[in-house]
Amino acid sequence: MRIVTVKEKSGIPKYKQIVASIEGAIMAGTLKKGDKYFFELYTTSHEKVCFEGVIKGQSPSEKGKKYGVEITHIDKEDRNALEGFINRLEKKDNEIYNRQDGFWSKHSKYNK
Repeated sequence: MRIVTVKEKSGIPKYKQIVASIEGAIMAGTLKKGDKYFFELYTTSHEKVCFEGVIKGQSPSEKGKKYGVEITHIDKEDRNALEGFINRLEKKDNEIYNRQDGFWSKHSKYNK
């Protein structure tokens, strides 16, 4: 059963799509907090990372509910691939942030 759906050209960052899919599955009862699951995360169309994990949740806050996955078992090769994937996401996120920041800096009424 596929829980997480990521669309390549949706305009929504992949990590936000992953989070939304997992939150939706928790809300629908497909995933339950505290249960152990086997995850396959496709980092590219040809690469995937596999691990076992437990769905963790925090109490609701003013910003909404937050969930996470505690990895309980992952082999060394998959851990390295996952760390590389996370680093690529962080780099892309920084590039987007800097691009937006540059736009607003150039177009600010205070720079005229």
